[in-house]
Amino acid sequence: MLAQLLACCAILHAPDRYHLSRGLGVYGLEPRWVLAVAQAETGANASPRVRAHGCRGRNCAVGRFQILPSTARQRCPGFNIYEYHDNVACFLWMFSRDVIEGGVPLALRRQNPDPEYAVRALAVMEILHERGVP
Repeated sequence: MLAQLLACCAILHAPDRYHLSRGLGVYGLEPRWVLAVAQAETGANASPRVRAHGCRGRNCAVGRFQILPSTARQRCPGFNIYEYHDNVACFLWMFSRDVIEGGVPLALRRQNPDPEYAVRALAVMEILHERGVP
């Protein structure tokens, strides 16, 4: 499964490969779900310091998975979402809980309530599925 993931997806950088390979097994998420969210959130920018476009306040979404600090405090206490590993781990934890609670659609809505976001993420999931990503 991971070999297919690494072979087909140009959006994966070295930190992505390491953390996703460890995290996907732990949380039981399908690779295409996680990659679709990464692509929808930050595209090819894997920087742990990337901030939401145009955001200047203290509660700006940050990191690979664009997590709001207020959300992290509530759902991932003890995680430093400004560090790459913790940003990925917090996302995997939250997304896996949301998938268990209500499936991928709920998880996508909680990640970003904008209806267009879910459309983009689902389109990426379909492309990844067509490329053989589980």
